[in-house]
Amino acid sequence: MGGKARVHVLAKELSVPAKTVLQWLTEHGEFVKSASSTVPAPVARRLREGFDDEPVKFSV
Repeated sequence: MGGKARVHVLAKELSVPAKTVLQWLTEHGEFVKSASSTVPAPVARRLREGFDDEPVKFSV
């Protein structure tokens, strides 16, 4: 996937709530406001790899 990806699309791809993705991105130094925010391809790749390595914590 090139270009930018929306947070809510990444969340759907990872089968987690968008809020969880927003939290992960914020904890890893990315500035995102909402689920409709976009992130660059390298950040999306790091997110996917991070979710493979870390257990998913659901906090609602």
